[in-house]
Amino acid sequence: MNKKYIFVFLIFLMLYLLYSILDLKYETYKENKIKEKIIYENKILLEKTKKIKEKEIPYRRTKAFEDKLAKQTSKYKNPWEDFFLIVEEKSYEKYHKPLIEKIKQEKIKEEKIYDTMTIYEKWIYFIFNKDIRED
Repeated sequence: MNKKYIFVFLIFLMLYLLYSILDLKYETYKENKIKEKIIYENKILLEKTKKIKEKEIPYRRTKAFEDKLAKQTSKYKNPWEDFFLIVEEKSYEKYHKPLIEKIKQEKIKEEKIYDTMTIYEKWIYFIFNKDIRED
């Protein structure tokens, strides 16, 4: 009777070890596939960067590119040239003066809130953005 239990135990042990080995092999197979994919993508990216270097570097060394870059920064424009940038309305509103004033006012308001808080309340306000003081 005792030998039967030992035999069953050994069969389960053998099955578990077989499962462990197969699981390990499968994980290494997945890792190798991922490595191969990364190597392949790396190879493609290197080829693309070589093509870009072949086209862009000679162009960037020309006087025309340097002149264009200097004019874009608007420091070195010729006297007869007018230079302006076309800006989208979203970008303009982002840096518009009333918006900056509004941000300053919010910052001042926030500083006033901090003045009356305890350290614990400040941390709660900082982490959760909740004011837990009783009004």
